[in-house]
Amino acid sequence: MDAQLCYYVDFILDSDDPKIPDMIEELSGHEDLWGTGLVEPRIAIVNVKVDRSSLQLMGAKKTTLCVRNPLFKMLTFRSSKDEYDALLLGTGNGKYRYINVIANNPEMNEFNRNVTP
Repeated sequence: MDAQLCYYVDFILDSDDPKIPDMIEELSGHEDLWGTGLVEPRIAIVNVKVDRSSLQLMGAKKTTLCVRNPLFKMLTFRSSKDEYDALLLGTGNGKYRYINVIANNPEMNEFNRNVTP
C-alpha cells in the first residue's frame, strides 16, 4: 500500500518568493481573528534549500528545530535530534538538499529586539 501525506494549505510559495516576509507580517497582524470560527491559515513553502548552516537544533533540551532562509525563519517545537539528523542526511561537504515545509501559524518572531518573519 502506498500511503502519502496530504496537507491542505491556503498558499503555496517558492522559498525565494520575495513576498514571503510581507505575507507573514500581514497574516500575523490578524492573529486576534484565528480561533474565533476562522481557521488559522497554512502556508506551504516549497524548495527550501537545506544544509548544515541553515539548520539548528535549539533550546535547553534541543527540541526546537530552526530552519533559516534569507527571507524567513521557521521554528518547529517538539522536534528531535532524529528529525534534525534526517533533514541533514546527504548534506555536508558543500552538499545540500531541498525540502518543503508547512507553516501552521505564520507569525512574526521577536527575540532580543530582532523581528523576523
